[in-house]
Parts: sequence; C-alpha cells; structure tokens
Amino acid sequence: MNAQTQEQTVAARVAALPRMPMKELWRLWDQYFLRRPSHHNRNYVEGRVAYKIQEEAFGGLTPEVRRQLIRIGEAQSKIKSRTVNDLRI
Repeated sequence: MNAQTQEQTVAARVAALPRMPMKELWRLWDQYFLRRPSHHNRNYVEGRVAYKIQEEAFGGLTPEVRRQLIRIGEAQSKIKSRTVNDLRI
C-alpha cells in the first residue's frame, strides 16, 4: 500500500468514528486499551481511538518527545508527587 492510499484509509477510518454505533466503538476501544474509562464520554472515546488508529498506521511519539512532554508537564504541574518513572503516556 502506498503512502497516499494508507493516509486515505486511515482518514476514512477516523472519519467514520462519529457515525459508528457505540457498541462498535467500544469494540475498537477494547482492541487498543486494557480497560475502559470510568466515564463514557463519546467524544473522549472517539478521540482516543482515533489517536490509536493513527499511531498504529504512522507510528507513535519517539521516546525523546515523550520525555520532553513529561518534563514540560512536570514544570507546569502544581502536583509534585509523581516521578517520571511513575508515568506512562
């Protein structure tokens, strides 16, 4: 599959999420995540599933970018009880 076709396929999958029955959306959620969120906000579920679809197709964040995001979050946070090793992105 060439890059343009792959992008179109991924875009079509993401675009279909808002029209998808919630039961099907949960099936996708269960495919990507170990447990369901405590709140069942459709927009949240769609957003997380959309990210995972794109991450699967194009790759995720590099370890360096993850570390940078953690450092930025720590610098901005008023909660100082967690360390970098405790966090999973």
